[in-house]
Amino acid sequence: MAAFEPMTDVEMENEPGISLNIHIYQDTNLRGLPVAFSVKWKGETYIMQIVKDGSHMRVAFRPRDVPEFIPGEKSDMLFFKTPFSKGDRQFYRFESSLEQGYFLAFERNERKSVTQLVIKRMDGIDESTKLHTSPLPRKKM
Repeated sequence: MAAFEPMTDVEMENEPGISLNIHIYQDTNLRGLPVAFSVKWKGETYIMQIVKDGSHMRVAFRPRDVPEFIPGEKSDMLFFKTPFSKGDRQFYRFESSLEQGYFLAFERNERKSVTQLVIKRMDGIDESTKLHTSPLPRKKM
């Protein structure tokens, strides 16, 4: 399960060894900028992938090096980064390359008190798919 907890900038600065990275790939596909995600934790790299269980899809992280090249236009680890709305340069959506219309989103799991990263079908505007990319705050010296 990909789960996230709210953290302050100070907590993020002091958290050793955890980072979510976006890797950009070259492509001529007009759906958006092709990207893949990885997490570095305790010195090991985990690639984010979409796992299909019949008609259900879910997000999973698997130990694997980040590939330099991803062949084809469909991959369980490839997403298309597009602006959340026309002309927006701050917020983005990430659509699965496996299934058109499925986007990364955050859903709150109140029972476990965490926010989960999920893949969900979206036909219109859905704020849960609105993601902001930014670098980690720099440590003060």
